[in-house]
Amino acid sequence: MTTEAQYEDLFERTDELDDVGKRDEARGLCADALALAEKAGDRPYIHAFRGQLAYLRGEHEAYRRETAEALRLNPESPMLNREMGVAMGFGERYEEALEYLRKALALRPDYPRALRGLSASLADLSRLGEALDAIERALAHKPDNHFDLAIRAQVLANLGRRDEAFASIERALAAEPASVYAKRVKAGMLSRSGDTDGALEWFAKAESLRPGDARILADWGVCLADSGRLGEAMAKLEAALAAGPTDFGVRLNHAIVTGLSGQEAAATKELQQLVRDRPDSEQAKLWLFRFAEPRRAGELERERLEERQRQEREGWELAIRLDAWRKLSGRTAHRVDNQLFAAKGALRTLKEHASPETSEEIRDIEASLDRVGRICMEFRRFSTEQPPKARATDVRLLIHDAVSRLRKSAEGMELQEDLPPLMPECQWDPQQIEQAITELLENAIRHTPKGKKIAVEAQPLERNGKQGVRIAVQNEGQGIEGKYKERLFEPFFSLRPGGTGLGLAIVKQIIDNHKGGIRETGKPGKFARFEIELPARPFEEESHEDPGD
Repeated sequence: MTTEAQYEDLFERTDELDDVGKRDEARGLCADALALAEKAGDRPYIHAFRGQLAYLRGEHEAYRRETAEALRLNPESPMLNREMGVAMGFGERYEEALEYLRKALALRPDYPRALRGLSASLADLSRLGEALDAIERALAHKPDNHFDLAIRAQVLANLGRRDEAFASIERALAAEPASVYAKRVKAGMLSRSGDTDGALEWFAKAESLRPGDARILADWGVCLADSGRLGEAMAKLEAALAAGPTDFGVRLNHAIVTGLSGQEAAATKELQQLVRDRPDSEQAKLWLFRFAEPRRAGELERERLEERQRQEREGWELAIRLDAWRKLSGRTAHRVDNQLFAAKGALRTLKEHASPETSEEIRDIEASLDRVGRICMEFRRFSTEQPPKARATDVRLLIHDAVSRLRKSAEGMELQEDLPPLMPECQWDPQQIEQAITELLENAIRHTPKGKKIAVEAQPLERNGKQGVRIAVQNEGQGIEGKYKERLFEPFFSLRPGGTGLGLAIVKQIIDNHKGGIRETGKPGKFARFEIELPARPFEEESHEDPGD
């Protein structure tokens, strides 16, 4: 009986043969693997290898379709979840790709091929700090893997770490001198650094090993267009379009260069079709406006400016409302506290003279007063905004402690931690950040059915050369409907019967005071997911940055 590990080894070998320009051999090996799966009657892997053959023919939609069918037949396969993630990445559906790749990693932690795919998709979404962390984790298993070294080089180049990027790509080429992917990455890096001649030389080397490859030709064409050689660029992009007529990226680049060559009407027609095919592509829309409706392009910029102004206006209005809410909360808490103190005093006297028949009723009253006391505490916490007291904070330890304290409350649920070994050195108020994470965890526990999963993740980030951290709390369940998402952090808004609506408002207050951001990114009907992004040293920056910047 063939195991998944053996099938995966065949997949890896076909990828390696394809990457060194031996596509015919890769197809032959894949056909043999398909015959092996057919003989064993392994239906998921029959579809998986049919998909791989489609990929080797450049038929990305057929690759996605066959892989989806394979996964439907075996949804708990790490390998098939990984393949589905890669297939979604080829279709530029990166958020969906992340979902499958994360499931592969949940099923098989530190799965190198899934980490490779995860890094590539995160990089495509410009989440470069996370992308770098994922590929470093993959390289920890096999430091000389040329695929991983090439991806690492690309991510480092996008982070502006040029010397490290070129050192990494040279290591990739030393590990596998014939790697088409590494040659293509090096060509792109040289193009972005302004070395057009060097880039064209490496595109030619890559294409010589895989003649007619649509993506190599498209990248080559863009490089030529960037250097003003539009006629040559169009020739390359026409060849790319012939080789990969359904590849969205190839089609977009062809349309852009067509317009830059003075053929605005033809470019407009291509871009209109691209927007119909992919309504969420902002790049396609912007280029369409540029070529078809220059006036509309200007209007779009004005709309964006007006939107920014509207958001600023709403921010001021919210600040005024928050100040009023805080004052009201403080006064309310003070008044209720006074009445609570008197009620507890009367209850103590009552307990001294209580009969056994009334003891249960007294316990109920005491419990109710305790609940009122906890609500007052929330009101006080919201009304008395404490400035953060920054000190060295161990992110991993802080999250681990918060999770450990709540494990008993999450009985019957699966409470997971996904914390990378290396995190930036942070200067936060650890008590406040732990309070925020605890609130999100308690919220998740309240809304997670027994037998379902709650996951806490942390990843390093890099923004404009500065380090940061992303912390996410995700729970399986009903999720949050889109119409409620904008109001989640509004004081006194709650979806929970009996809730005060202050818990998430306090979390946002803490994160705002640390110059971070929080958002809900879950899928209604499937899961809720709260993501916090924080600079590693938010208060240090105050003294070093020009306030006018």
